[in-house]
Amino acid sequence: MPAAAKRSLLALRLSPPRLTRQLVGVGSMAVLLLLWWLATRGTGAEDRWISPVILPSPMEVLRSFPVLFRERALLQSIAATLKRVLVGFGLAAAIGVPLGILAGSWRVLEAAAAPVALFGRNLPVAALHSLQRAVAQPVRQLFVPLLRCVPGKRGHASRQAGAGGGRDKDA
Repeated sequence: MPAAAKRSLLALRLSPPRLTRQLVGVGSMAVLLLLWWLATRGTGAEDRWISPVILPSPMEVLRSFPVLFRERALLQSIAATLKRVLVGFGLAAAIGVPLGILAGSWRVLEAAAAPVALFGRNLPVAALHSLQRAVAQPVRQLFVPLLRCVPGKRGHASRQAGAGGGRDKDA
């Protein structure tokens, strides 16, 4: 390999060629897969570096997919999780972008929001997750009954109970 080619791969702030980036990406995934396999190889829990309870082997994970699809509703769980993520992102964008524009336009609003932003920026993710779990149930208890009062927004439970929106089908 010529010296110019070696320098280009190690040069600061220069992107390597596309094929090189793709090969490095595939190589890093292969190394991670190899390390995963090495850490979990062995027949029993005593033979492994990491217990199968903590980290199953790659083959154990692949073998579990049919069961997950059939008995555990994997696709429905993925769809529910993706819905939560997209709704959260949408709410964050719907609230954050206008607030960011307002804070960028009025420096007094930026000064008022700075302590809250600084506090939130320094919270660890685990604390945010615990806070979300603590707040989520009371928020659901508050908003679900309110949403059931909105015309045309009947919940799943009212449909199962046979509620027809207050109208009698025979009338």
